[in-house]
Amino acid sequence: MEASTFNTLGTLFIAFLIVGIGNILSSIFSKVSSSYFNLVLGALVTLIPAFNNFIPKFDSELFLLMIISPLLFFESNNTDNRIVSGSIPSIIGTTVFMAVIICLVTPMTLIFSMSISFPLAFILTAINTPTDATALDSALGNTKLNSKIHNTLKTESLFNDATGIVLLSAGTIWYKTGHYSLTNSLESFLISSIGAIIVGSIIALMFTLIRQWLIKSSFNVISTQITLFLSTPFIVFWTAEHFHFSGIIAVVVAGLVSNSEVGKSRFVVPHGVHANIQVSSYIAELFNGSVFFFLGINICRILIESHVYLLNHLDWLWAGIIVYVVSALVRFVYYLFINKKPKDSFIFAIGGVHGAVTLALALSIADSVRGTHFSNIILATTVVILLSMIIPSVVLPIIIPDRVDTIDDKLIQKCKTEMVQIGIERINEMDELSKKVKNEVIYKLQDQDKTNTFTDFITKSMFRRGLTEDEDLYQERRAIMYALDSERAYIYKQVSDGTLDSKTGYEITSDILLSETLIIDSRNNLDLR
Repeated sequence: MEASTFNTLGTLFIAFLIVGIGNILSSIFSKVSSSYFNLVLGALVTLIPAFNNFIPKFDSELFLLMIISPLLFFESNNTDNRIVSGSIPSIIGTTVFMAVIICLVTPMTLIFSMSISFPLAFILTAINTPTDATALDSALGNTKLNSKIHNTLKTESLFNDATGIVLLSAGTIWYKTGHYSLTNSLESFLISSIGAIIVGSIIALMFTLIRQWLIKSSFNVISTQITLFLSTPFIVFWTAEHFHFSGIIAVVVAGLVSNSEVGKSRFVVPHGVHANIQVSSYIAELFNGSVFFFLGINICRILIESHVYLLNHLDWLWAGIIVYVVSALVRFVYYLFINKKPKDSFIFAIGGVHGAVTLALALSIADSVRGTHFSNIILATTVVILLSMIIPSVVLPIIIPDRVDTIDDKLIQKCKTEMVQIGIERINEMDELSKKVKNEVIYKLQDQDKTNTFTDFITKSMFRRGLTEDEDLYQERRAIMYALDSERAYIYKQVSDGTLDSKTGYEITSDILLSETLIIDSRNNLDLR
């Protein structure tokens, strides 16, 4: 294995490990999003020479292919098609018209306020066109946005990456040749977008038909289904980019085309559908965290490599502030014109959070823009990213009183404890069970409310022998099923009485049903002993 390949795989392992640590820290400090922990941990990793030397130089193309494309695919796959179809005018408005206005007004402001050429100002603005839904959710925390604003910001972030890439391409050509062609830019955008829509739709539809054919056949294999689904964004992105179309738009369209499949065939192979959803969610969570890990690494590296320049020159700082402020003002005016509500417009203005895609675009121009121009663009982009994440994190919780419905952990724990007691009572009523079987079943039921301690687990695993006789194992399985049935009835009653809200009740019931599948589904191959 080549060193670069080994380093890349090793870096992914480090990223996933850091994401796990970030999630643990976020569970301890619940008011801070795990994304911020991942960002800070990424920066700290960079300060350790051994890790910094091991992690390879950032490759924007590889990053877009391996991290961003599956994330956008999963994001669009989980987006209701009705939201997208009903937001087409809004999507065109925010990703095309508003983006173009920003790319006209912001460079002109930079030119009049600073000694910077129009092509460079245009490049800097184009780089900061893409917004990031994941970064927005991290900035929001428990703050609950109006659904209309949130949907607008989400659909904007799904499609405006492609706008930024096309505008950046036009800007770099302008910078190198000294000429800008509006006709060529418009033609390039239309070809890139339409071609991407066609490629994404065709490949996603083809994969959907293959999966459905396999499902309906007698030789369906769940692992093959999952592999086909997970490979879709990589194949779509690579194919679209190969034909010089927008890989970003292609994977978004592919996700939208694919998301209708589950709703229409979820009961054909429930086991496979559930496994697919769980694997996709797990990968999406890892990659979401990894985005901020890599963002932290690259921001720290940029600051370290440019520390002499940034201390002696402040043009980058003012440029970043101007880009962020002017872009936010244009967003405010645009949404005010559409919505007529100043507060909603302000939320929309600062809700355009930038993230790793923006930094990836900035780093992608290293071969086209060099010297102090490149340093200024990189540092200014860093300022924009940090401002766009910090400001909404501080301001939105103040101006928006609503919060995401939080779960009452104490109430849930109380219900789970009572639920387990109901199950134990059901076991104690089964006089035909031996004491040994009852004890085994009760121990397993108590895992549901975490009554069993770590010491109990060690003692049970190492110093006590489980059931070995087939008859005892059969009785145990039957007893657990009866107990879980009683627990479900209890939770249903709690929801009916209004003690538990339906969402929490469904979550607890889902856990009980999953426990049942672990007992009765032979494919799990679990040893009850």
